[in-house]
Amino acid sequence: MTEEEIDSARRELGSAGLTPVDLPKEIGAIEGIDEGEAGPSVKYRYEQSRFFVAKDKTTAEALRNVHEGDDETYGRLSGFPESAIKAYLGAEENTTALIELGDLPEEVRTQDFMAFATFKLSRGNWREELETVKKWATAIKK
Repeated sequence: MTEEEIDSARRELGSAGLTPVDLPKEIGAIEGIDEGEAGPSVKYRYEQSRFFVAKDKTTAEALRNVHEGDDETYGRLSGFPESAIKAYLGAEENTTALIELGDLPEEVRTQDFMAFATFKLSRGNWREELETVKKWATAIKK
């Protein structure tokens, strides 16, 4: 992202009442020239960036600081439904606790709101959990 794109993202998030934390400075910048066997080529720097968007800066920072592997805290801070968190945490013992997106009915899988299904759905409560997904999709579309 260029500095201009980052500033634009900050403005967009701010106008939606959201606070970005630690947006990246530059992604895909030219790092140098690679003198490979097939001839010289441009080497780009690629970085993985995560955006934490929340209603307030405190929650966004808490999300950023969650230790890897602390799925329960991450799920709660992210607003995932409690039933989905419990199913995810118990999935090692109960391999049928979660439902794969491909196992959902086609009329559900093809809905636009499914782009916001960023957490694993529980097999027993996926219909109710999709209400959270729909709510997020509606909020973003506004």
